[in-house]
Amino acid sequence: MTINLAKTIFAQIPLLFLLGEHFSAPDRMRLLRPLGGGAGGVMIHSDFPVVLEHLTKGCLVVVDGVGRPAGAVVELLEAIPRQGLCLGVLLFADAGVAAEDLDRFLDAGADDFLFPHETDRLERHLGLLHKRVQERIKRQEINQRFHHAQRLEVLGTLAGSVAHDFNNILTTIGGMARLVRDDHEENAALCSDLDEIIGASDRATALTGQLLAFSRKQILQPSAIRLEELVDNLLPLLRRLIGEDIDLCVDLQDTPLVLADPNHVEQIIINLAVNARDAMPQGGTLTIGTTTVETVRSDARSTTPGPYGVIEVRDTGCGIAEELREKIFDPFFTTKENGSGTGLGLSTVKGIVHQWSGMIEVESRPGHGALFRVYLPSTERTTPAPNETDEEPIGDGSETILLVEDDPSVLSLLERTLDNFGYRVLAARNGMEALELAELHSMTFDLLVSDVNLPKMNGRVLGERLREKRPDLKVLYICGYTDDVLLRQGLIVGNMRLINKPFSPRRLVREVRRSLDAG
Repeated sequence: MTINLAKTIFAQIPLLFLLGEHFSAPDRMRLLRPLGGGAGGVMIHSDFPVVLEHLTKGCLVVVDGVGRPAGAVVELLEAIPRQGLCLGVLLFADAGVAAEDLDRFLDAGADDFLFPHETDRLERHLGLLHKRVQERIKRQEINQRFHHAQRLEVLGTLAGSVAHDFNNILTTIGGMARLVRDDHEENAALCSDLDEIIGASDRATALTGQLLAFSRKQILQPSAIRLEELVDNLLPLLRRLIGEDIDLCVDLQDTPLVLADPNHVEQIIINLAVNARDAMPQGGTLTIGTTTVETVRSDARSTTPGPYGVIEVRDTGCGIAEELREKIFDPFFTTKENGSGTGLGLSTVKGIVHQWSGMIEVESRPGHGALFRVYLPSTERTTPAPNETDEEPIGDGSETILLVEDDPSVLSLLERTLDNFGYRVLAARNGMEALELAELHSMTFDLLVSDVNLPKMNGRVLGERLREKRPDLKVLYICGYTDDVLLRQGLIVGNMRLINKPFSPRRLVREVRRSLDAG
């Protein structure tokens, strides 16, 4: 290592020397000469407590063990705090030190040795120690990232499981409320109360969607969409969401079609808008725009070719400090007061964006607001998917449905819904019951509607067993998130369709009709 390189490295590294009295002033000057005298925060002292008081993050410590008993050297080494402070320890050791004592010094925390006659090699030893320390730090960072990923995986699995169970409850609450409302349309007061229940159910559905998006276990319903049209349709909701104290400005330019789940993209925009609103408690301006870029920065983490559809969300709020910008996408990280934020908003946005092979970036300075850009790659599809609403007319049916659902409340809701629309329903609580019913009715039903997660026999196996006897059997699967066994074992093929919970009664009937009418 050259002197100039040593200066470059050690100008940023605090060096602390604990040297005994036998190191004279000329000896000490000789030690520093190879470093150019320019190391960052060099301190030489013979008093160990004084040296400890000056430990700073990222420092290297040189300990003089010459003439000290081995036990005393071990005590010195063990007293140096390493976690988060000292990067490495270089030990001056007696030339005649026993091999077993060197092992003790290593165990006590010494990273390298230097003997008194090698003082002119201090520069080289410190350089090697620095390199070794950097490698160790890199390994530690990799381990930390690995353990962090493991924790997120466990957390994601838990979130997905909770959301899956909660979706069964929401299917029943929202579904029953809608059925009662349809039966009592003339009772305005009752319908108003039911609308509140339905609205609360829909908000809870959005929350479970956040959990599933965070855990990446959400059912994906991709379609070709235009970002400017989606934002334009979302504006009434956004205006209600941000309140009257914030001006909403829109700059919607044409974008290419992008392939994504419209509900996902809406969630991205809503989460970013809520985040912007909370950054402007005294009011301000929220600007939402769409545009197109052909390429992204050369350092961006994407290999997906352009062009990209871009969503921009800009606020005039408090801004984000530089040291926080790397943390804002971490799950459960929040700068809001206790009880006013879940810390899932931006992490959910990041998870959704990555799920669709996109990117997200943020520009911000304290006091100068923030700008979030979301990049979604374009698709070759040419026709946007049509929007669906519960108001679309649905015809009655007369076919026979084999319905399989293990949750009693959901089973009752689905059976009642299908019966209301004229279908004959054979209801079973698990796969074995379904097989028995199928045999009992000589396989004379028209459609299998089955949850995927079933006790005793999952829905995929049930479907395969029934299609062995009826290869043309049409199937509609119900599931709650993408980690269901159906999607772990293969994609939906042939006459199979999929609907994810929670869903409204009308959507169920619409999907049943489509499944029956499919070729």
